[in-house]
Amino acid sequence: MPAKSADLRRAILDQAGRSPAAKRDRTASPEDASPQPRAAQPGRAGKVSVTGHFAPEVRRQLKRLAVESDTTVQALLGEALNDLFAKHGLAEIADADS
Repeated sequence: MPAKSADLRRAILDQAGRSPAAKRDRTASPEDASPQPRAAQPGRAGKVSVTGHFAPEVRRQLKRLAVESDTTVQALLGEALNDLFAKHGLAEIADADS
């Protein structure tokens, strides 16, 4: 096998974790294998995602409303949730500014 082909084969096997070097790397100490923490976005600290599935037109209309109102989709959703909470006699706790 030409040298270039051997290098390519080794690289592919390394990527797949099937080369001898990759197997040695996997047997490293547990401290070496610990996952790196994800860089958190400061504005999302202490918050969770609330999602739903709607027709694509709903998203387009919501984005259009946000642009026309010079605000964000997040703020509009917070406002809508607070309106829903108020309608049902609940505290308006959705932070509409973030």
